[in-house]
Formats: sequence, structure tokens, C-alpha cells
Amino acid sequence: TEYYNECENYNTNNNNQKTIHQNTEGVNDNKGFSVFPNPASDELTVLNTSEGMGIIEIYNYLGEKILRKDLKSYSSIISVKDFNAGIYFYKISVNNELVKADKLIVIK
Repeated sequence: TEYYNECENYNTNNNNQKTIHQNTEGVNDNKGFSVFPNPASDELTVLNTSEGMGIIEIYNYLGEKILRKDLKSYSSIISVKDFNAGIYFYKISVNNELVKADKLIVIK
């Protein structure tokens, strides 16, 4: 299992509560990709207005990769209807460079 290390770090405070800190330093959220709707229930749309072809990877709250998809066209549809309701994280890479990372909420 590959774990999602690029965008989150877990820290435990004195009360044994975990907090998530996103590490998106150097990530340009406007580098040609839009992801919507968020929250999503059935489908997620990824618009690619960049010149490169990207890859999206979606991870569960444990950091386990649950989906990887090539983004080959202007608009890609990703089905999330089989996902459990909850919080997920995604990252989009172009030529092995992280260009967008954020959380995704799936509702039922």
C-alpha cells in the first residue's frame, strides 16, 4: 500500500488527539486543474486546462491510495458512488510534479 505523505502530517498533542497539517508549500492550486463538486456524492469532475496530462490519486483517511486515474482530456469524470461517506485526500501530478492537493468530502 502506498501512503499519502506529500500533503499531510499527523501530530499527536498532549491529549492523544491527532491533528492533520497539510503541507502544500510550493503547490500552485491554480495550475490548470479544477476539481468539483466538493462535497461529492456520485461523481467528481476534474477539468484540466493545463498543457500537460495529469494523474489524480485519491487516498482515504489512513493514507492508503484507493484510486489512481490518468487525466488525459479536458474533462474527466471519476465515480465516487462506491466510496464510503467521509473525508479523502487527493493529489494531482503532472510529469511527477505535484500541482494540486486538497481534501475531498464524500457524502451519501
